[in-house]
Amino acid sequence: MSMDDLTNILMPGMGLEDEEEMCDEDMLANHRLAKKNLKFIVAKIPAKAFKQGRKPSIWDIYTSSPRVIAYCCPTRLDLRFVFSCYDQLSDLWFIAKPGQDVDVNRAIWYWGMDKSHSFLAENRGIYYNLLVMVFTIAHSRAGYPTPWIAPGTEPFVNQFVEAWVAYVIPGENFSKPEEFLATWTEGKTDLMVFTEGQLDAMKFWPKGMKKKKALNDLLWNPMDFLVHGPGLLTQRQMDEYGMLLAYEFVNKVLCVGKKAQDRSPGGRMADPVVKHLLRIQDVNWKAPLVRALVEDDDDMDLERHTTGQKQRAEAWMDSTQAIAMLQQQLGDRGQE
Repeated sequence: MSMDDLTNILMPGMGLEDEEEMCDEDMLANHRLAKKNLKFIVAKIPAKAFKQGRKPSIWDIYTSSPRVIAYCCPTRLDLRFVFSCYDQLSDLWFIAKPGQDVDVNRAIWYWGMDKSHSFLAENRGIYYNLLVMVFTIAHSRAGYPTPWIAPGTEPFVNQFVEAWVAYVIPGENFSKPEEFLATWTEGKTDLMVFTEGQLDAMKFWPKGMKKKKALNDLLWNPMDFLVHGPGLLTQRQMDEYGMLLAYEFVNKVLCVGKKAQDRSPGGRMADPVVKHLLRIQDVNWKAPLVRALVEDDDDMDLERHTTGQKQRAEAWMDSTQAIAMLQQQLGDRGQE
């Protein structure tokens, strides 16, 4: 039931427009500005970046409902930070690059604003990075060659996978994502960035994937792939089934993370959202989150840490080669 429906039921004959007429001009101006700003800001944040998997409405902001909580984000970089820094984020086109303000870059990563630089596997480019990374780590741990990766990039690959798992499965410790972001900011390595043509070419296979019975003989629990797989699989098995096992590993982590988040404080099963009847006159315009939405506060106590590096670093692997590997390892099997 919408807020307008509630208003009509409890206050017959009075809709939101009539209620607006009862507000003073400043209050009404704030309300309209808040709605406009929220529309622009949340357009840049994927729904999956919120713990409840959906974007907040203006009434969620006014009431500080659980829908304003990030899926996984340090408190300092919460939605208030995003509201306060919107102008700066917009000037950067919501793209993370070394050399920019460190906290702004971190917010872009945690909130998934840059599809090529985030911890959200719902972005297909991130998903494909993860598949090949997990495949690579398994080969490396087993002592098998990994000629497809750039020299010296293996620590970066390990850090990103560990950071992603820590992001997906809830916890209060952000050490792994923070360690990776420090490496990404100061280092010389980046994730693969795929072109739209490459992403379009890969659309067909993930939807048609089916778990192979042969995988059950190798590893019963997909989450064990990186722990036990390297010691159990021969090089032939790793080459033949490694990408499928990486696929199963990534999807199992996503499934475990979603269930855990749903049951955690603020999650969909732990704290169901209850609609509150609220009039514009009742809004606390001094509440920090509301203030950040309606006030221009772009100088919000930011420590301006920047690095000298401005050019995007080289990817840990060639994206064209990665697409070829994925199509070879998974594409044909996806059609079976």
